[in-house]
Amino acid sequence: MKDYYLIALYIPFVAMGMRLLRNAFQNLFSKFIHRGIVADSKHGFSAAGTGVLGSLFLFSTSIYNRLILNLLPGRLISIEKAINLSTGSLLGSFLIVLIFLKAHIVAAVILMLLGTLGMIWSKKTKIKLCSQILFAFGLVIWGLSLGQFGSYSQITNINLWYALALGLGLSLILRSSAVALIIGIWTFGEGSSVSPFMFSAGVILGGCLPEIIAANKGNTDSKQVAFFIFCQRIIAFVMAVTFSLWLQDKNGVISKLDVLMFFGFCLIIGVLLTKIFKKLIFKIARRLFPSEEYPEEPKLNSDHIGEETTASIALIQARRQVGKMANILERIFTKVRTYIENDIHPKSLAKIKDYERVTDNMKEEVENFLLVVMERSLTVSETNEIVVLIKLVDELEAIADYLDKLATYRTKFEEEEQFSPQHKKEFLEIYDQVEKYFHDVMSSLLNLEQDERAKLNKRSNKLKSDIDKMRLRQANELKISNASSSLVLTYSDMIIALRKIRGHTRHISNM
Repeated sequence: MKDYYLIALYIPFVAMGMRLLRNAFQNLFSKFIHRGIVADSKHGFSAAGTGVLGSLFLFSTSIYNRLILNLLPGRLISIEKAINLSTGSLLGSFLIVLIFLKAHIVAAVILMLLGTLGMIWSKKTKIKLCSQILFAFGLVIWGLSLGQFGSYSQITNINLWYALALGLGLSLILRSSAVALIIGIWTFGEGSSVSPFMFSAGVILGGCLPEIIAANKGNTDSKQVAFFIFCQRIIAFVMAVTFSLWLQDKNGVISKLDVLMFFGFCLIIGVLLTKIFKKLIFKIARRLFPSEEYPEEPKLNSDHIGEETTASIALIQARRQVGKMANILERIFTKVRTYIENDIHPKSLAKIKDYERVTDNMKEEVENFLLVVMERSLTVSETNEIVVLIKLVDELEAIADYLDKLATYRTKFEEEEQFSPQHKKEFLEIYDQVEKYFHDVMSSLLNLEQDERAKLNKRSNKLKSDIDKMRLRQANELKISNASSSLVLTYSDMIIALRKIRGHTRHISNM
C-alpha cells in the first residue's frame, strides 16, 4: 500500500511542472505562436507543421486547440486553417510525451538547481523564463523518477474497461491528454497486460471534451471545427479500443515506447480517415450546426479567454481586433471622401454613422477584454502592450468620431450654400494627404524605427501648417464673398476636424 502513496506524491509534481512549462513557453514564444496563427499559409502541410510546433511551445494540445476555436468567432482565421492547425497540434501531443519517455533523477536535480539559480540571480525576463523552463523540466522528471520506485501491480493488471475509465477521468481532471498519458505510461510501466493501451484510448477520448465545451461559447464555425476535431478523436478512440481488445490474448512485453507508439498510431489513423472523409464530415457538421442566415458581427469576448490561457496568448486576439478596427477606419475615410466630393445622400451619411457606431462598440469590447487580461499574471512587456493597445483604440475611436463630424458638417454646408469647386478641391487635396498619413502610420506601426518616426512627425507638422493656412485663407475668402457667419463657422469646423484627425494620428505614430 505504501507504494500507492507515491502516486499521490509524484502526480502533483508532474502536473505542477507541466503547468510551469506551459506558462513559460507561452510567455517566451508568444510572438512565434502569433505569427504562426495569423500567417497566410498556402499549403495545409505548412499550417499543420505550425500546429505541431504551436502545441509543443504551449506544451498542451488542448490549450492550443481552444485558442484556435476562440479565434474563429472573430473570423480571425479561416475554418480551413483552423482544421490544419488543430490536426498538427494533435500530432504534437505525441512529441510532448516522447520528450519525457526517459527520466533520471540526477538529471532532474541538475535541471532544478540550474533553474533555481537562474530565477534567483537574473533580472532579465527572458533568462528568468528560460530558467523557469529548466526548473519545470526538472520538476516533471523528478516526479516521474519518484514513480519508478513504486510497484503498482493492482493498477498494471487492472480490468481493461477500468483502465479506459481511468484514462478518460485523468485526462479530464488534468485537462491535458499529454500529461495524463505521461503519468499513465510511467504508472503502468512495462508488463504483459494491454491495460496501458486501453488507458491511452481513454486519454484520446478525454482530450477532445474541453474543445467541445469551449466551442459551445463560440459561433457556428467554432462548433463545426470542434465537430471535426471530435471525429478525429473518436476514430482514434475506436481504433485504440478495437486493437486493445484484439491484443489482450496476445503474449509479449509492452514497453513505455510501445504504449506511446500505439497512441501515435491511433491518432494518425484518425487524422488520415478524417482527411479522406473531410467533405462528408463537414456535410454532417453543417446539418448539425447550420450557418446563420445573417451572421452576427464578430466580437471580442472575454469569455473566450480560457482559464489556463496566459496574457501573451489572449493579446493575439486583441491585436487582431485592433487591426480590424483600423481597417474599418480606412473604409470610413473612403466613404467620407466620396460623401464630401459628390454623394450628399442620406443613405450614405447613415452608412458612415453605422461604421462610427461599430468603432465605438469595438473600442468598448477591446477595453473590457484587456481589463480581464490585466487580471492575469503579466510581464513588463505585456503590461506595456496592454497600455499601448488601450491608448490606440482610444485614438482610433476619436478619429472615427471626427470623420463622422466631417460628414455631418458637410451636410450642414450643403443645406446653406453650395460648396464652391475651388474650396472643395483644396479641401480634398489636404484630406487625401491626411488619409495617406494615417495609412502610412498604421502600416508601419508595428515596425516603426526612430528615423521613420521622425519623418512621419515632419509630415505631420507640415500637414498642420498647411491646414492652418488653408483655414485662414478660405475663411477670409468666405467673408469677402459675404457668406453667412454660420457658413464660415461650419467650414472652419470641417477644417478643425481634419486637423484633429491629423493630431490623433500623430499620437498613434508616437506610441
